[in-house]
Amino acid sequence: MYSELLLDKMKIIVYILFYILPLVLYSGFIIYLSSLSDIPTIRSAFTKEPISKDAWTGDELEHIFEYGLLAFLFNRSILPTRFKNKAFLLTIIFIVLFGLFDEIHQYFVPKRSFSIIDLVWDFIGGLTTRITSRLFYRF
Repeated sequence: MYSELLLDKMKIIVYILFYILPLVLYSGFIIYLSSLSDIPTIRSAFTKEPISKDAWTGDELEHIFEYGLLAFLFNRSILPTRFKNKAFLLTIIFIVLFGLFDEIHQYFVPKRSFSIIDLVWDFIGGLTTRITSRLFYRF
């Protein structure tokens, strides 16, 4: 009896350390990046020229990658639970809500703004990762 209880506690600790903690840390990292007023873009890493407002900055790729990884980590945290049959839907809902929260947060950060387009790129990143993982791993 005691050994079973200890085993259950160990499983919970392992689940928190290896599934929940990476998700929480990465989510915090995204919020931290969103709180920066002047964040470098992919394009600014390659050129020092001033970037016009309508120029391509690589922001789309950043959102797709950033939220693709977030979707992967969230989905990974759902699979060992009783909700694994709803992992696809829960992952998409999480990505949309987290992206919305992130954009609302950016609205209050100096030199940042709320952007529906960014929210769409967040969704595309999460959806692409989720569909790709489903094709490769069948979960």
